[in-house]
Parts: sequence; structure tokens; C-alpha cells
Amino acid sequence: MLQKHFLNLYEYDEWANETLIKAIIDLPNRPERADAIMSHILLAQRIWYGRFTNNPYQGTVWDAIPADEWLPRLQTNMANLRAVIQTLETPADFEQTTSYTNMQKMQFTSTFYDILCHISHHAHYHRGQIVQLCRPLMTTAPATDYIVYSRIKTGQL
Repeated sequence: MLQKHFLNLYEYDEWANETLIKAIIDLPNRPERADAIMSHILLAQRIWYGRFTNNPYQGTVWDAIPADEWLPRLQTNMANLRAVIQTLETPADFEQTTSYTNMQKMQFTSTFYDILCHISHHAHYHRGQIVQLCRPLMTTAPATDYIVYSRIKTGQL
């Protein structure tokens, strides 16, 4: 049941990030801070995936990713994270821990469950920041709420 929940959550997260990227990618005079935050979302996904797989990212969480690479990076990140989730079949699997060093060189140990929750919630937080920065340039802000995703998925929208 947890596996199904997280696979759905990450399908939503990919949809929401893709929806936002498509809404802002062609905005004239898009704020640099919006670009930095979108890169940050994608890099954080990669960094956490690396912690799952003992394949650490060698850059920083604020490296710049060109806008034309956002969608391909998102697709790769989400495929990688879904692959991790698919290996977690029991509640005990989600309670496995991994130890890692964060960007401030501090050591931590977290459960896979907590990390997977964090990755998704981290993106929610930052999508809101991006919309706030870009809203003056848009006619309509993108609707990336979970219920909108659910309505689309079930054919209601």
C-alpha cells in the first residue's frame, strides 16, 4: 500500500512540476530567482536520489540548470525515484535508513519514508515560490494542486 501511495505521489509531483515548467518556460523576462528555484527543485531530487544509491551529486544544490534542460532532468529524476520506490515492497522496506552528509557537511540518518515525503513536499514549497515570482508575467497561474491532478487523472477535467 505504501508503494502504491508513493508511486501516485511521485506521478503527481512530476505532473505538477511539468505543468509549472510549461507555464513559465517561455515567459519573457522570467525572474532569475524563478530559474534558480526550478534548478534547485531538480537538483534536490538528484541529490536525494544519489543518497539512496550511494552515488552523490558532485555539485551544489544551487547549481544552474538551463531552462531547456528542465523537462529532461525532471523526467530522469522522476524515473530514478520511481525505480527506488518500486524496490520498496513492505512497510519495513520504507523504514530502511540511509546515512548521508548534507550540503552543510552535517551527518544525518533518515528513513526512506521520511526522505520520500521530504522530496515531494520540498517541491510543493518551491513551486509556490516560483508562481509568486512569475505571477505578474502570467495571464493565469498554473493550477498544480493535487485535486486538479486527480480530476485530470480520472477524466473529470
